[in-house]
Amino acid sequence: MTAEAAEAAGALQAHRPMLLGLAYRLLGRPYAEIAEILDRTPQDCRQLHHWATTRVHQEDRRFTASRSERERLLEAFLAAARNGDLATLTHLMAEDVTAWNDGGGRVRSARNPVRGADRVARYSAGIYGPRRAWTASRLELNGEPAILLTRSDGGRYTLTVAAAAGRITEVYVVGNPEKLPPPD
Repeated sequence: MTAEAAEAAGALQAHRPMLLGLAYRLLGRPYAEIAEILDRTPQDCRQLHHWATTRVHQEDRRFTASRSERERLLEAFLAAARNGDLATLTHLMAEDVTAWNDGGGRVRSARNPVRGADRVARYSAGIYGPRRAWTASRLELNGEPAILLTRSDGGRYTLTVAAAAGRITEVYVVGNPEKLPPPD
């Protein structure tokens, strides 16, 4: 199997719940039944369906950069944010980048998406900057390269990015404890 085929297979596996949920919903199955099959809540299945239909109707692919390019951009993004380097952060991102935050109402996070390279750069430098005590470890999350950030007070967040044309197009921050991998 080629590296490209392996990456495509990994992407399909990562999106398996979404694809199954979409298929069952298209067959007219109720969310409660889909939830039982996928071992998720009906609300999760509704969200998977919404996410899937939105993605299907988008013209652009979410990830057009290779996995290695996304890993490189993710590492560079975090390094620049930790150093408070706004110029590098802005250069790494597409002009219309969006930062999405999910605290699930359980942890503090931005309530609305942060949009635009300048705003996302300032936001990221403020959160991950030199005055913050974080430890970072690499992991794979839903088949994608990610970084698990742990604050000195024990708070945990994951950071992932989407990229196209050598720039970060989306930043995803998840702090909702129900959506994070279990602590070591």
